[in-house]
Amino acid sequence: MKLKIRELTKESFAPYGRYFNIHDFARGEKLTTSPYFPDVGAVVFENSNYAGVGIGFAIDRPRITTEAEIHEHTEELLGFLDGDGILVIGEPSGKTPDLSKFAAFLVPEGTFVIMKRGTWHSAAFPANAERISLFVILPPYTNLNDCITREFDPIEFED
Repeated sequence: MKLKIRELTKESFAPYGRYFNIHDFARGEKLTTSPYFPDVGAVVFENSNYAGVGIGFAIDRPRITTEAEIHEHTEELLGFLDGDGILVIGEPSGKTPDLSKFAAFLVPEGTFVIMKRGTWHSAAFPANAERISLFVILPPYTNLNDCITREFDPIEFED
């Protein structure tokens, strides 16, 4: 299966979640103080009111994925800190991924995506760098108590 990398728009990403870009808050403005923009993206946790903060890295590798994961009881925030990335993502479909509902998105630097509960997602890829830094918010220990991973036939993606 081959996917074409798509532009990230509010409409195209809606089946998977929502997003914001930190650079959008100050575009075209001369900032003279230290502005603060509260609650730009709430993340829903079903079973916890604690947020765990994680740091990850997307390392350059062939543009193929053969596995994805979901979290049934929580949304996930994934921030692309210092470079553009590619996110391969699938619509919620229960405990078995429906590969026909997968897409690949180009995620600009400074963008934070908030994935809906049950949204399938593979590890991120850098778009045009050897490595990019990622910021993750999930409840503590989600990888142990709310993470279902499935392997599948290869999905390739290209520009």
